[in-house]
Amino acid sequence: MSHDSSDESHLTSRAARKKSVVGLNKTKTRNSLALDGTLSSIMTIKMADLEPCFKWEPPSDVLKASKKATGQYNRAHRS
Repeated sequence: MSHDSSDESHLTSRAARKKSVVGLNKTKTRNSLALDGTLSSIMTIKMADLEPCFKWEPPSDVLKASKKATGQYNRAHRS
């Protein structure tokens, strides 16, 4: 299989992008992120080219369960 320079350029740019994502997310304030844990999860999401998170709408059952859990937590932690 032969590779032309555009294939190599594409691979190089993908590698550079991954390195940039690691650099942007593994900062001094978050230097304890493990490559096989949280950092990997962040990279997976960022590299997936998904729609922006603010456009995501959770299913109604998730909202209902979240509101219930929030109410229970707030009641249990009243001062």
